[in-house]
Amino acid sequence: MRTTLSIDDDLSSTIRHLAARENRSLSDEASALVCKGLAQTSSPTAAVRNGIPLFAMRSSTVDVTLELINQLRDETL
Repeated sequence: MRTTLSIDDDLSSTIRHLAARENRSLSDEASALVCKGLAQTSSPTAAVRNGIPLFAMRSSTVDVTLELINQLRDETL
């Protein structure tokens, strides 16, 4: 489907740069970016426990201990 969009110049430049880097057309790159953005917004919301949203754990070099929690708490008081 062919359609016309008005987008900011800096956004257009970024899409052109990405398209060139991936050896794709501007149209293909713009479509891929829109699909990626829509997939992120349509993903299920984070689970909630006790009113606090839960997020996927990322690897961390810091072990979260009770001592660390107490230290951080004390620093904010």
